[in-house]
Amino acid sequence: MIKLKNIIIISVIGIAVIISGCTGGQERKVTETAKPTPAQTTYFQPTIFQTTAAQVSQDPYQVQVIEVRTLPDCIKSPGSSEIQPCTLINLQVKNNNVKSLDFKLVNEEVDAKSSKVLPGKYDKEVGLNDLCTTGSGMEFVLTENTQKIIGLCHPTINNAEGPTLKIDTLINGVRKEYKFDVTS
Repeated sequence: MIKLKNIIIISVIGIAVIISGCTGGQERKVTETAKPTPAQTTYFQPTIFQTTAAQVSQDPYQVQVIEVRTLPDCIKSPGSSEIQPCTLINLQVKNNNVKSLDFKLVNEEVDAKSSKVLPGKYDKEVGLNDLCTTGSGMEFVLTENTQKIIGLCHPTINNAEGPTLKIDTLINGVRKEYKFDVTS
């Protein structure tokens, strides 16, 4: 009777083991369904920190030249068929902040490698292409997470002179100078 009882107990344990799937290849199943170890978890933490740091260190605003090209129909003389080309420099002002941004373009000039100042931008509005920004377009307020393109139109610039755009700005009352290579 004791032998029969032992055989039944061993059989029940064997069936339970078979049903639970704990027979053979136990190590393989454990590695297939492994949970992250502390070493794996620390791998992900720096990534989260880097993303947060990148977001925090993003400049509240950006000023950059996004395009330099020759505009063939820059100036159209009123009452005449004369058309003059010019160089269009598109300057992008971008507000990455949640606060509004007061922007004013105080001064701008294009210099050559030889330190020669090239002719200034066109400011007259009569006959000037609509892509060229003049006067009042140089001072504006940018609301949060917006951008504005300023089109600076200059007499045609020769790339051989190695032109550099220098601008002075007032951004929220703080004066800042920028320099950009404007070879097209």
